[in-house]
Amino acid sequence: MGSIKVRLALIQNEPYRLFFPLGILFALGGVGHWLFYALGWMSGYSGFLHANIQTQLYLACFVGGFLMTAVPRFSATWPARGWELAGSLALLSGMATALFFGRWVISEILYALWLILLMRFMVVRFLKRRVQYPPVQFIWIPPAIFLGLAGALIVVLVLAGKLDPGWMQTGRAMQEQGFILALALGVGGFLGPRLMGIHQLPLADPQHSKAQIRKKILIHATCAVLLIVSFFLEGSEEDIKGYALRAVIVTGMFLWTGVLNKKIFSGPSFFVRLFSSSFWMIALGYGLIPFFPKLLVALLHLVFLGGFSLMIYCVSTMVVLNHAGHGDTLNKPLWIFWLIGGGAAVSLGLRFVATFFGEQYFLILGVSAGVWLAAAIGWFFFSVHFLPRVPGKGEPEINLPEELRKAGNAC
Repeated sequence: MGSIKVRLALIQNEPYRLFFPLGILFALGGVGHWLFYALGWMSGYSGFLHANIQTQLYLACFVGGFLMTAVPRFSATWPARGWELAGSLALLSGMATALFFGRWVISEILYALWLILLMRFMVVRFLKRRVQYPPVQFIWIPPAIFLGLAGALIVVLVLAGKLDPGWMQTGRAMQEQGFILALALGVGGFLGPRLMGIHQLPLADPQHSKAQIRKKILIHATCAVLLIVSFFLEGSEEDIKGYALRAVIVTGMFLWTGVLNKKIFSGPSFFVRLFSSSFWMIALGYGLIPFFPKLLVALLHLVFLGGFSLMIYCVSTMVVLNHAGHGDTLNKPLWIFWLIGGGAAVSLGLRFVATFFGEQYFLILGVSAGVWLAAAIGWFFFSVHFLPRVPGKGEPEINLPEELRKAGNAC
């Protein structure tokens, strides 16, 4: 009984220990969907099901696990309550059940409730924060939640016949792309420079620092509003203009925060080069869509496979190793980084090849899915060794750059 209480307390303090492996489990269904169809184990396929599992379950688990671990540390407040963990787990499980049984409306409603729960989790802690300023980049979290909620609401209204079907693409883009993209611009823009070792500490002058913070807030807020606007152009005759606006915002923000840099080639470790490449893939994918609109689906996979997914694996590996007291191994040539990097590259390459081979399209998709799943399963078996571990005597809990530790030991 005592051991169970200790483990529950550990999960409350660090919810990633529960939600990261759960995300991999859900991904087996989301990506395995194409593999099973290619093998003839399924008689039909659904792009809607695949996309929703990947965004509402796989990505949600990793994002939720990270934020529910990081926010209490950034705000210097209390860890996750038992009911918050149970509620999140129940909603994610309910979503999975609804999706696999084709109850789209129910899954969207549960997704919206999960977003509300996550937002409440963060708001109550930042309102009670014991730090003067939370990271400025976290201003992107409310727009991310808004895009997810607005997208879910639009999809529900379309499915219920209360809104014109032309809005479906807008709603899907908001929840599939908008939520995770806003977080990549905000949280990713905060972590990127620090983990790449290029972050410059602010000047000691308090008045200058406050002015800089106000300037940064204005820039971030303006870009967040423009990003939301870009999604309202989705599904209309102006959708390519929407993607062009999105590309400008993404590229501009990544250049401003410094995450688009030569570290992709000259990073001090494979981890840094891999993490750097994830930002480049997001920018490249969105940047090419306005010029090659017929390759929209393939280029969005460049964003998701080469960008979001790779970024999530890099950050999640960092979290797992640091909280197990093995942060010093992060910059070593670990086999897991070669697996997820190679797996993402091969899977993405096959996804592009499939576009040009109509007769073998689903067969190639199946092989691509199999490669991605092999990398995901490999990451699970790598991380499962560290997930139950806590730092031993003499081992640092967090082994990160000084400025990131000062920000709240968030990762």
